[in-house]
Amino acid sequence: MNRILQASRPGQWAIMIAVAAAAAVLIVGTASAGASSEIEGVWSFTGGKVDIVPIPGGKFEGIVVSPTKFAECEHLVGEHMWTDITPQPDGSFWGLHQWFHGAPKCERNPDLGPTAWRVLREANGSRYLRVCFSEPGSTSQPTIAANGAPKEASEDAAHQVNYGCDNSELIASLPVTSSSSSSGSVSTPVERLTLPAAKQCLRPGRFTIRLREPKYDPFKTVTILYG
Repeated sequence: MNRILQASRPGQWAIMIAVAAAAAVLIVGTASAGASSEIEGVWSFTGGKVDIVPIPGGKFEGIVVSPTKFAECEHLVGEHMWTDITPQPDGSFWGLHQWFHGAPKCERNPDLGPTAWRVLREANGSRYLRVCFSEPGSTSQPTIAANGAPKEASEDAAHQVNYGCDNSELIASLPVTSSSSSSGSVSTPVERLTLPAAKQCLRPGRFTIRLREPKYDPFKTVTILYG
């Protein structure tokens, strides 16, 4: 997940720190197209966890943050298991799942499997992620209806699903607050802090800012802009 930490101080200047999560890219000053999407977050998946993060172009990727085993082979931490996750007009997402050639070698299959995702709601309002798969080389794109179908194996064929579906529980999500831009109000993950007034600042020299490492979203780079 991308994160912006905005620090301001009364007086002549302000600091904005743009923090890009592992393997994620953040363009400072432009809200990510997927920043407010419900698909963004850390989800359970077959015994492990995958972090779905926004990438340039309004798409998403799913990065493994806790090893997960799909079929016979294990997906390790840091693997981009789900790629090219693209929002669809009906509210679902289409993209690709990384497959392996079977055990014991478990070599990465260069042919990816068409995959569909949709965020659904329980009766109590909590959300979960439904994922439906087709095998590598499949030419048909799986689909997930607004009601979560296919819910039974007998419905798979009608939705171009040939390897079943799985439900994932939301483990962690990045808080989203409203911030303003030249085009109006946008929802961007923002954390703010206020620095001391200039008269309380240390003399010129090294200025240290300590950031707490997110549990499921380790920092990769930190960029500091002075304005």
